[in-house]
Amino acid sequence: MILAFTAIDQQARLKEFWYQLSELEVALDVLSTIALKGDKILKAQLIEEGVLTELPVEAFDGEIFTNSIHQLEVQWQTILKEPMRSTRPENTWQIELICKQIKIYDDRIAQFALVIDRFEQLRERAGQVSRLEPNRTNLLNHYESTLTTYRGYINRAKDGQQVAQKKLGQLQA
Repeated sequence: MILAFTAIDQQARLKEFWYQLSELEVALDVLSTIALKGDKILKAQLIEEGVLTELPVEAFDGEIFTNSIHQLEVQWQTILKEPMRSTRPENTWQIELICKQIKIYDDRIAQFALVIDRFEQLRERAGQVSRLEPNRTNLLNHYESTLTTYRGYINRAKDGQQVAQKKLGQLQA
């Protein structure tokens, strides 16, 4: 990594520096040490693997970075050594599957309700047809039979939905 910076020394002379350094904390300490001596850093950059990073010059106030960075390194290494605690239960895939199943039941119930609503409208229209119409009774019976079938579909879907919700509750407990 290359540390490049421009500073004004105490005699108001503008100086530019380039250093080849191996560690970030050394580069930051160099800049802090220059600031501690009373020189003003105007611009600071790190160049690593062709990537230029501007450093905030106001961060360099004479305080050494090495100790703080090493403390942070110890902390994150300690954290990385700890086994990960799963925030998701082992049975996540079952929970997701049951949630999808409940959604399917919701959609089925809504679709069956639409079909029932439409057949009720048709039954009502058929009921308004003259009583003398020869197919009126057959048509009304057909609509009533279809309505009964679809009400049964809704009841079965609701039963299945309740079973799925009970399973979901057990898995989440």
